[in-house]
Amino acid sequence: RDCAVAMAEMDLRHPLRLVETPAVVVLGRRDRLIVNRLTRAIVDHAPGARLVELPHAGHMLPLERPDEVTATITTVQLPPAPTRKARQ
Repeated sequence: RDCAVAMAEMDLRHPLRLVETPAVVVLGRRDRLIVNRLTRAIVDHAPGARLVELPHAGHMLPLERPDEVTATITTVQLPPAPTRKARQ
């Protein structure tokens, strides 16, 4: 119970504003462990984050809807890797 209370009291809004990596947040609309409002807050605070909602899924998305989760994750466009200067 103490762990659940501590997690509920954490405010990660500021650190989310520092995220520089493209992010996709996948939400199961039937999730009963994490309130959907809190999941949407991640998208509101992480620059450029995108929300994908799966209407008939709960909390265990990779187990419940593995194909949709995989398809969603693979759509994230990562920035190009930095190029290395050739040794001389």
